[in-house]
Amino acid sequence: MGGDRIVILVRHGEDFSGYRGSWSSFGLTDLGRDQSRKTADFLAHLTIELIG
Repeated sequence: MGGDRIVILVRHGEDFSGYRGSWSSFGLTDLGRDQSRKTADFLAHLTIELIG
């Protein structure tokens, strides 16, 4: 890729309903953790494909 840069914006997985705001200590729901793992796996594979 040389000097090319890619920026990927990702929203975190689902958090607890009824909570709105910035950082919290509640963490993610089980579904949110699963969503985050799937996103990480996708980005890892994408990165491997892009850099060869």
